[in-house]
Amino acid sequence: MKTFTDLLFTSCIWDAAADLASTSRSPVYTYLMTHHSSLVSPGVVALNRASEGTGVRSPVIHAGISHGHDLNLIFSHPHTMKLSTPDHRMSIFLTSTLASFVHTGSPQSIQTSSSVPVWSPLQPGEPVCYYKLSLKPPLGISSTPYRNNERNLWRQTLRYVDTATVMSYAFSVATWVLVGLLVLVVVLVLVFVVMLRAARRDQYPGNSSLTLRSRMSRNPSATSSSFSDEVTRGMS
Repeated sequence: MKTFTDLLFTSCIWDAAADLASTSRSPVYTYLMTHHSSLVSPGVVALNRASEGTGVRSPVIHAGISHGHDLNLIFSHPHTMKLSTPDHRMSIFLTSTLASFVHTGSPQSIQTSSSVPVWSPLQPGEPVCYYKLSLKPPLGISSTPYRNNERNLWRQTLRYVDTATVMSYAFSVATWVLVGLLVLVVVLVLVFVVMLRAARRDQYPGNSSLTLRSRMSRNPSATSSSFSDEVTRGMS
């Protein structure tokens, strides 16, 4: 599951953030939602029920933060359960953070308490670090990018293999040689099939209107035997 998360979300989001930080004139901020809310989206509930229905019961299923979990704390809808006290505090924090970002361009307003760590924007060319959103310490900017080693599988390793494969002269030569051999084999098979059908057509003609003379000329042994039979009848 984490592997697909790195492929579909983590590597893509962090690469996009790095590109925006390098090309945009506006500051770019990233965050990681680590607050485990009591609110669970309907899709996650269905997945949990399906897992438990098959006999899979583990605390790992209910651990972690699902995709879009923070949106449940920002926007309310009729099917949302009542917020717990920690969820209510996080909801207020997220709402004020977004409001400050829309109004000033910074997720932290002037009224932000001095005890809250400073949320710094990304710097062009620097590693993509994130601001940890949680009611539990530590709160603030991370010292290392999120799952950086795991993301390297998609960002560097596989990308290098793909680039090296395309640019490799030996690989190109081997590919064309294999294609040529494959075409040659196909041509030889077709020629063999055509020659085989022609040989069978000559040996076993399909035209049933052949005369007795033509048949006898094709089968000399049958001609001699027929002549012997006629001679025998004449003598008798």
